[in-house]
Parts: sequence; structure tokens; C-alpha cells
Amino acid sequence: PSSSVSNLAKNEELKSLMLEETPWVLQAQNETERKKRVALLFDVNKMQSEQRAALQKLQKMQLPDGAWPWFSGYKDDPYITQYIVTGLAHLERLSATEYNTAGEVDAMLRSAMPYCSANMYETYTRLEKNKVEKSSYVPDNLILQYLYAASYFDEKRFPLSKNEAEAKAYFIAQIKTYWTSYSLYQKGMIAIILNRNDQVKTA
Repeated sequence: PSSSVSNLAKNEELKSLMLEETPWVLQAQNETERKKRVALLFDVNKMQSEQRAALQKLQKMQLPDGAWPWFSGYKDDPYITQYIVTGLAHLERLSATEYNTAGEVDAMLRSAMPYCSANMYETYTRLEKNKVEKSSYVPDNLILQYLYAASYFDEKRFPLSKNEAEAKAYFIAQIKTYWTSYSLYQKGMIAIILNRNDQVKTA
């Protein structure tokens, strides 16, 4: 924008005279560059400030069991919890979190992932309880979202119990078998999930 350009640099008549060979021209260019850098600095500071505010809001809203509700004062919700986990994981993957907030993000994830994994296993146990034919079961979007969120992390970071690991392996096998049953967007998620679980050829 013109406001970021120095007054001297904007005056073409003066520039066309002797000023091209004087230090004033260089000073004018430097002033323009300084203004641009200051504007960029304000943008970066604003983004960092907004990121910190957003993370603090998430910290305050996170429940003792690691989950998040849709709104403060509401009960835990698996969907929004996995949605937030995926967002935080994506920020980590892009190295888009500030160095001084990385510990806070990690702490939230360490609290949230066990909740997500327990919820995934609960879905698995309900299949058995309700005598669902597991060989033909097509996992729903919530399970797909869990597998996608979990695919961002090394299992050493967020270890699963033996039962949870078996349930996760089962769900991965099912989405691999029935991938044509899903929407185009979900198929994209499945390709990423399989790729990150060392099933590159299928992905």
C-alpha cells in the first residue's frame, strides 16, 4: 500500500532531478523497506498473540479426562476432541506452533489422545456386545477421524494398550477393505491413514 512507501520515494518529480545520485534516495528506499518490515513484524506479533490466546482458550476448556466440549460447561464430545487433536497435530507437523508453546500443545495432546483411544476401543467393544458381524462392518466417520488423527503420531509417543492396538488394527483393516464405501474426502483420509501405517501400495 502507498502508506508504506516513504514520502520522498513517492515524489517522482524530485526523484527525476538530482536526488537519484544523492544519499537521500537511498534513505527513502531504506525508509520504505523499514516500514514494510515493521508492518510485517506487527503481523507476525499479531498472529503469535492470537495463537497464544487460542491455545489458552483450549487449555481452559479441556476437561479433566482430556476431552473438549463444544462449549464451556458442556459435556465431553469425541468428535470435537478429535477435530482439535487433528488441528494441533497438523500445526506440529507444519512446525507452525511457537517454540514457547510447544510444551503446552504437547501437554494437551498427551491428555486428549488417551481419551480418543479409549473412545475408539469402546466403539469396538459395542460391536461385540451388540453381536455385529465384524467382517462386514464399515467403520463410521468418527472412527475414520480417530484413525486419521492418530496417524499423525508415532505410537511410542502415545502408546496403546494391547486391546486398543487390536481394535485399531481391526478398524484399519476394515477401512482398507471397504474404502469404496466412503466419500471422496474420506477416501483421501483413508489413503493418508494407510500410507502412514506402512501400507503404501494400497494407499
